[in-house]
Amino acid sequence: MSQIQPSFKKKSVLYWLDAHWCVADNTAGGNSQCPLLEEIKAIRHLNEESIIIIDDARYFIAPPPSPHEISHWPDLNSILEALYNLSKNHEIVIFNDIILFYPLALKNVIRSYAYHNSVNWLTVMDKARDYNKLLDQLIEKEKLINTLSEDLIEKEKVIKSLSEDLEDKGEIEADILALSDSLNERTKKINKLSKQLADKEKQIVFLSESLNILKKRLSSPIWGLITLFQHHFPGLWNFLYEKKQKLKFKKAEKKEDFRLDFFTPRLGKLFHYPPIKYEVPNKNINEKLKTKPLRISVVTPSFNQGVFLKKTVESVINQNYHNLEYIIQDSCSTDETGNVLKNINDERIKCFIENDKGQADAINKGFAKSQGEIMAWLNSDDVYLPGTFNYVINYFNNHPRVDAVYGNRILIDTEDMEIGRWVLPPHDKKVLYWADFIPQETLFWRREIWEKVGSKINDNLNFAIDWDLLLRFQEAGAKIVRLPRFLAAFRIHPSQKKN
Repeated sequence: MSQIQPSFKKKSVLYWLDAHWCVADNTAGGNSQCPLLEEIKAIRHLNEESIIIIDDARYFIAPPPSPHEISHWPDLNSILEALYNLSKNHEIVIFNDIILFYPLALKNVIRSYAYHNSVNWLTVMDKARDYNKLLDQLIEKEKLINTLSEDLIEKEKVIKSLSEDLEDKGEIEADILALSDSLNERTKKINKLSKQLADKEKQIVFLSESLNILKKRLSSPIWGLITLFQHHFPGLWNFLYEKKQKLKFKKAEKKEDFRLDFFTPRLGKLFHYPPIKYEVPNKNINEKLKTKPLRISVVTPSFNQGVFLKKTVESVINQNYHNLEYIIQDSCSTDETGNVLKNINDERIKCFIENDKGQADAINKGFAKSQGEIMAWLNSDDVYLPGTFNYVINYFNNHPRVDAVYGNRILIDTEDMEIGRWVLPPHDKKVLYWADFIPQETLFWRREIWEKVGSKINDNLNFAIDWDLLLRFQEAGAKIVRLPRFLAAFRIHPSQKKN
């Protein structure tokens, strides 16, 4: 690129940059799975008539999936910055899995193309539902064909037996004729069913292709949540969608940008409104344990979060739950964490200070020392809300077939002030494959399902370790339930771990 680029300086050029991992001699791909930033830098100069297209936009909007090495793949902000360094006379649009960097003169053309060629997700979802129905019909048709085929084989055996045993040729011919007629009728039925089966197979192929497109495009957590809303409230969705389209057409005529704020999901946002004091209802605070006091094991991985650790520990102690095993696994913190741990005087709390390989490894070390029937981990800057333990244990005892539960979360700042709330919909295992929407600090599970998936957090991951655990629970057949109550608070602060 750097060698031939000078010859393109005054020409209109379409640069197609593919995000696929490719290694070749004397290229940046030898050191990185995705040398996209180096490729953009090699362009050096982009005249006002040239265009850049970057394929596989999904790998940059969100971290790429395994086996990709995340550290080799640039995030979306880095790509946008690199593109705007090439030209200030271009604009960016992302649609149909590509990033398009085009001249401002083409703005109306590009927007028109994107408008008319984007996927209608409501149609795709309807086809995905029809796919399951057609598949069931196909299975029934196949069973019927197998039954008819077996019947045909039996008839052929009867014909052969009659031909060998009967001496009266007239009787043999009459029997053969009758069986032949029956065979012809069944053959016609088989041919008719075969034709129907071929038609169903074509429909299944079409729906499978549509479903693959849907899965490819729904790689963003926000899309997953919108799809959940669309699935549970189709009538309301259609009304809002039509309303949005009408408003969009009106604004287009006036050449003004428009955005329907109602469609912006609240889940995923970490700041909803200015700080206010959060209050827990008295009935939650006074929640009584009405069932067997199952032993709870809670692990807190800790490293240099001493400024918040005291509040975290107090939120566990103030649950006033006696059958508790609380393990704090500290990775040799150098801040005030040591003083916080020294001042803990509770026989239910065990503190361990030892080196680890990261958050996941610390959690595994803590759980390896635990024995509780119910398990959870609470990060060293989050807090449980009053009455949570009694409420969760009552639910587990009353629902012995439930393996894991989670609830709603409150967002708090460094001063323990409320800045938002996440109210979760009922659990949908299909959406969990698309989006990590479950608040980790509200999650509790039984030891049986933990042991079933290997008794270990995946310590090869640095982010989304709770999502990985939940997906393994689900694949192991776990029944997961969302509880309609705020169970914990998630703290937002500058030094927290971010992906």
